[in-house]
Amino acid sequence: RRLCMCGNRFTTYEKVDKPQLNVVKRNGQVIPFDSDRIYNSLKIALNGCSDQLKKTEEISAEVLDKVQNLGKDSVPTKQIGDFILKALKQKDKIGYVRFYGVFKKVADPKEYKKIIDTLH
Repeated sequence: RRLCMCGNRFTTYEKVDKPQLNVVKRNGQVIPFDSDRIYNSLKIALNGCSDQLKKTEEISAEVLDKVQNLGKDSVPTKQIGDFILKALKQKDKIGYVRFYGVFKKVADPKEYKKIIDTLH
């Protein structure tokens, strides 16, 4: 607590100032990291699944922690996507297949069958 010249007392808080984290997209473009993008992607992948909100929040927080703990200034989207896929594979198989299809740009239905077969 600090005492101001006017006689009032003020509380100040300190926090660690982390450098701005950037994301390197597939095309090489560098954009600021936005945790809402992870959350929204998970929300779409888990749409209609049981405990959708809970799983979305848990996985989003888990991925965010992993990204921040890398200690890097920039992270490729591929690495973030791999973190999401790993978490989804453990917690929600349907969400995993949905996210995998979009993230890996799957166009062939036979490839979806291969993905599903690896889950058994």
